[in-house]
Amino acid sequence: MPIYAWIEKLVERLKEYFADAWRNSRVRLAETDIALPVDIQDRRKEEFTIFSGTVTASGNSNDINVEPFTAIEIEVKVTAVSGTAPTLQVCLQGKFGTTGDYKNIVCTDVITTTGIWFLIIDKLVFKTIRARWLVGGETPSFTFRVDAVATT
Repeated sequence: MPIYAWIEKLVERLKEYFADAWRNSRVRLAETDIALPVDIQDRRKEEFTIFSGTVTASGNSNDINVEPFTAIEIEVKVTAVSGTAPTLQVCLQGKFGTTGDYKNIVCTDVITTTGIWFLIIDKLVFKTIRARWLVGGETPSFTFRVDAVATT
């Protein structure tokens, strides 16, 4: 068989193969949700409190499942401070599901007075988070809350 005829036959077979593959793909896609219109502006948003209370020592909040979310904005609001040279640092930690270990994602500066601090996580990769606070000073006491707005 001359090479030209062989190439012609190969091209025809390729056309048939890709035409079949394309038809099959269209059938499979038509049976999925992908074929439905999707509003990319429609984002899920949820607000929740991570911690609220008075502390005199370092500690952490309970774990919170944030699996459906991709970004979180955090507000740390300190309403009362007492003690000698009291210090507070609040961190948002992500939990490694396979080991149970925690990693600081973002932390406030050292806090010594009342006020509001904001933290942002633009790309959340953890399924579980918690707040962790480090308290220092002599007989320190901080009343604060950690609130979140999470979005998909």
